[in-house]
Amino acid sequence: MVIVDVPYRESGLSHMSDIAGGTPYGATTLTGSDGARQPSENELKIARYQGKHVTEIASKLFSWWVSRASVWNRPGIAVLYSDR
Repeated sequence: MVIVDVPYRESGLSHMSDIAGGTPYGATTLTGSDGARQPSENELKIARYQGKHVTEIASKLFSWWVSRASVWNRPGIAVLYSDR
């Protein structure tokens, strides 16, 4: 398992003009006790940034794994990737 945070370079984390979710640990939103509040544009921006960041890291990890796939392609070792 790989945990991917929201880097501090995401400018939405330092947005202080209104109450908003979003932490370096991940995208969040504050809803209130009745759940009526919808995510703000800033909270959505942080969520999109984290999604892009996760995709980039997953792509790099997958590329690394594929480049070493011949090491794993032996009897008795389960291969987790199929190109079908």
